[in-house]
Amino acid sequence: MAKAIKYYRNKADKLFQQWFIARHPKCEMCGAPAVCGHHYITKSACSATRYYEPNMVAVCNGCHLGFHSNRSSVFNGKVVTKRGKAWWNDLMVERRMIIKTNIGHYKSIIEKYGQETT
Repeated sequence: MAKAIKYYRNKADKLFQQWFIARHPKCEMCGAPAVCGHHYITKSACSATRYYEPNMVAVCNGCHLGFHSNRSSVFNGKVVTKRGKAWWNDLMVERRMIIKTNIGHYKSIIEKYGQETT
C-alpha cells in the first residue's frame, strides 16, 4: 500500500509542477525562466499546502538554490514583502486545513492537473 501511495503522490507532484510552471514561466525572484515551483511551506511540513498554488514560488535554478541555502531567510523575506500580509494570512489559514492523504486524494489531484491545459 505504501508503494502505491508513493507512486500516486509522485505522479501528482509532477503534474502539479508542470501545471504551475506553464502558468508561471518566469522566476518570481529575478525574472529568469522558471524551472520549478518552490513550496514556500515545505511539502513535508504541511499536506494542505502541497498542491495550493499560493504556496508556490516560480523559481530558476539559482534562486531555488537560494531558498535551500544559508540565504533562505533573505529569499523568504522577499516573497513575504512582495506578496503582502493578505497572502501570508491566507497561507496560514490554508496551513491549518486537515487533508487525508490517501490514494483517492492523490488520484483527484492527478485528475485535476492532468486534464487541465495551459
